[in-house]
Amino acid sequence: MDRIGIFAALALVYGTGLLAGILCMRGSRKNWKKTVLWKSRFREYTAERQLKEQARAMGKLAAAFRESGSSSYERVAREIAATALAETAEKVCEACGGCHLGKMPLQRDAYYLQYLMHSFTKNGRVDCQDMPRVFSDTCCESELYMEELNQGLERGQKQMDWKARFLECREAVAAQFGEMEALLEGLASQEGERQDVTDQWEPALRKECRRLGLVLNRCFVEEAEDGSRQVHLQAQAAGRHGIPAREVAEAIGRRMKRELRLEVGSKSVVGKENSRLVLTEEPAYGVCYGIARAVKSGSDISGDNYSAMELPGGRYLLCLSDGMGSGRLASSESEAVVELAEQLAEAGFSLENMVKMMNSVLLLREGEQRPATLDLHCLNLHTGELRSRKQGAAATFLKQGEQVALLESSDAPIGWNPSLASEEQVHALGGEATLVLVTDGVVEALPGTEKEEFLVEILRRMKEGTPQSMAEDILSLAAGQEPPRDDMTVLVAQVARRGV
Repeated sequence: MDRIGIFAALALVYGTGLLAGILCMRGSRKNWKKTVLWKSRFREYTAERQLKEQARAMGKLAAAFRESGSSSYERVAREIAATALAETAEKVCEACGGCHLGKMPLQRDAYYLQYLMHSFTKNGRVDCQDMPRVFSDTCCESELYMEELNQGLERGQKQMDWKARFLECREAVAAQFGEMEALLEGLASQEGERQDVTDQWEPALRKECRRLGLVLNRCFVEEAEDGSRQVHLQAQAAGRHGIPAREVAEAIGRRMKRELRLEVGSKSVVGKENSRLVLTEEPAYGVCYGIARAVKSGSDISGDNYSAMELPGGRYLLCLSDGMGSGRLASSESEAVVELAEQLAEAGFSLENMVKMMNSVLLLREGEQRPATLDLHCLNLHTGELRSRKQGAAATFLKQGEQVALLESSDAPIGWNPSLASEEQVHALGGEATLVLVTDGVVEALPGTEKEEFLVEILRRMKEGTPQSMAEDILSLAAGQEPPRDDMTVLVAQVARRGV
């Protein structure tokens, strides 16, 4: 065989082996990716199943807690009324024996027992007209009987108050378990809310990283239901010099045709060591706010507190709370409400769950019951959707162009009743909107009888300015020249599309 034939044979063997090696490597890489993906999905399935099992356990705990101590408030009321009748009959009727009331089965008449206790609770005592007719016709010791009966019912009323408090606390704790069940169910189903689009963007991201002088080790791209994207990168510099992380975010944003920013906590420079970067999409809407406050005359501190903060996931929270009364005690109550709202919102709770959990916490607090109003709004900065929940708060004013809408609620403040009647309100904001939150002190100080309508007309005519100037103008309009009769707080937030 000549040399050319030998070289051709060697080249064929070498080329075939090289091609087989490349195909084997590619096959191994594909199998590796499939294995990693399968393991990742298996872990997600396992975590989802565990969360659902924990949610079911919380639901069972809530049901068991509601069933414990099955005697209801009404049953206790009947028992107290029956005991008071029995004790009175023993002290008065047995010694007299002149009428047939002591022989009547009143202690087993559930309807009459309920009526008797209701009359005592409503009027503070029961009179002869609350008794059967045979009593007024034949009893010769009516005054003594009614005195003894009212004393017995009064002693039982204290037990009723304790029972009512116990039932409120039991329902509050059961509601906590129910909210935990809903939260865990929500976490378990969150996988469907975000879509993995890594395969669609990974080639382009690797190409962009090579252009920047980076080695991309891993990447993960997910897209939320509202279309916003989040990019997770693990990369390192290929050369000696580091690459600014902001430059990486801008370059990848241009590649994806989205404006991306670094998440808080990401490294500022990508060096030789493997660095983790999280890039989130810049929201379509921006918020700026202003605050104006006045303290009640004679008080040293306002009983109102507020919060305005951006939340993870492109949300923005506005919260205003008015504590009962004024001074330090009212301030501490409203401050606790606002801080709890911030913590729950940052943890990802929905408005409904937030309000229910805050209401339960206030009901379970020791000492005198001190409810607080709650004016709560959460804005989706990607879509412009505004969700609002109000508990005993003054009206909120939503201005869009020349239109001003009133957001009202007739429900009681949180910490007052175990049940909540108010509903969540949803509004879609356009390019620009102004949200005005006020406390009761501002509304009550406005002139006229139709105070909300008066402020609506003022907002319609008010020229657009900075949120701070608008808040100060509204406060000065309400306060006038007289010393404030109540704490006043005005929170103005302006929402606008970026680049508009």
